[in-house]
Amino acid sequence: MSYPEKLIRGISNKDFIDANGIASASLFQFDETVRADGLRELSINWYDEEKSLQCVMDQKKEDEITIQFKVGTAILSRMWIDDLIGRPNTKGFLSYERAPLEHNESHGNLLLKNNDLTKQLKTVISAGIANCVEEIRYR
Repeated sequence: MSYPEKLIRGISNKDFIDANGIASASLFQFDETVRADGLRELSINWYDEEKSLQCVMDQKKEDEITIQFKVGTAILSRMWIDDLIGRPNTKGFLSYERAPLEHNESHGNLLLKNNDLTKQLKTVISAGIANCVEEIRYR
């Protein structure tokens, strides 16, 4: 499967960005729910085209009125994510997928293998993903 060079993570809370404009590990916390295949998801969008970014910026909450990502978006390098996936501390625990939704063809997930990972390793992985952020786009 083909993946673009960049991916997008919506930012819903200003506390996910520090005073220097740096994305924190808290922006990259995986869902607690474990899928049938033993993986936990972190929702992203693949930056297939400019329309993909606009889709994230325009996304609404379930009330269909309130903007979901009121702070903006983080744009990450897939090359850096691929590097993180291959590092000794994270190898075998992290991957990604495309998971299109009805109204969002660019949707996907970062995936975390749920092998009773320690809290410390989960933090290392989330911080590693935060280090893959190339740019923050604010509203």
